[in-house]
Amino acid sequence: MKQYENVRQYMFSIGYDDGMIDKIINSYSLIRMKEDTLFLNIQNVIRELTGELYGYTKEDVVKMTKSFPTLYSLDANYIRKRTLEIMKLGYTHDEVLKMIKLYPTIYSFGIESMKKKIEDMVELGYSRDEVIKMTKSLPSIFGKSMNNVKKKIEDMMVLGYTKEDVLKISKSIPSIYSQNIESINQKLLDFMQMGYSKKDVIKITRKVPSIFSVGASHLKNKMLEIMKLGYSYDEVIQLTNKFPIIYSLSIDTILKRISFYQSIGVTDFILNDSYKLMQSTKLSFARYMFYKEHDVSVENNDYRKLFISAKNFFKKYGITNVDLIKKYNYDLYLEERNNGLSI
Repeated sequence: MKQYENVRQYMFSIGYDDGMIDKIINSYSLIRMKEDTLFLNIQNVIRELTGELYGYTKEDVVKMTKSFPTLYSLDANYIRKRTLEIMKLGYTHDEVLKMIKLYPTIYSFGIESMKKKIEDMVELGYSRDEVIKMTKSLPSIFGKSMNNVKKKIEDMMVLGYTKEDVLKISKSIPSIYSQNIESINQKLLDFMQMGYSKKDVIKITRKVPSIFSVGASHLKNKMLEIMKLGYSYDEVIQLTNKFPIIYSLSIDTILKRISFYQSIGVTDFILNDSYKLMQSTKLSFARYMFYKEHDVSVENNDYRKLFISAKNFFKKYGITNVDLIKKYNYDLYLEERNNGLSI
């Protein structure tokens, strides 16, 4: 009979395979336990974490203990106490539960060391609230040494970013601290191979840090989809250079916006004043229909009528954006256009 046979059978019944069972049982924190004690600990931890206070599923606990077997060496009182201590650092109960699920190793850190990490990050240039926000989405920051954090900043500065750029990027996408510098550099090279200059790539990734979390093929596919609307490759490079936020939009959103302006014959601004694409199509449609109803022409040379501020629009016409969108239903327009009707 294998060592800890009862424990093995129970763990197998809740979703572990043999290899994972061996890894957990033989981990440093558990190998010294007697079978009865280990069996009881495992049951108690599962009962605690799947109870009303935490609300994890057994599948969640299995996944968490695969990365942090030591969880089964803790008792319920310790888990509750540590959860409360983490909350006192500035997190809500639900936020701590999400952090634990993402990174159960957080239970192995002392509260004082977590406080020190927050203070050290603030010294780097983040506000305390920013550190709390970053660690909510990437709790593994607590497991990184400050030397590694500082080295990542220095390495990115070598690539062409300022320290302020790196702080801004990491606030938007904390996972940049989990990427090695080689993969970050490769992302820049991928962009340059697509036709951007190094200066352009730095500018684009600074404005749209989420690009670091998607593959080059995804970005190329987005470019190709835009080209299907009649733009050349160079024009798409021009468009995305002027409006890099387009890379953070879904391709469906991009195509709908550009297609709408093509349908009303107002397209010159798309390449020359691309940032206007930030405005929702629902609002642009509503304003266009309002102008049309009031015999006000909107052409390429006066496209800015579609994009004046809500305050100025209300001052001139006495109607809010909300009321405009309610009055002129963009979804109904799409349905009619799909049925062969036009505006």
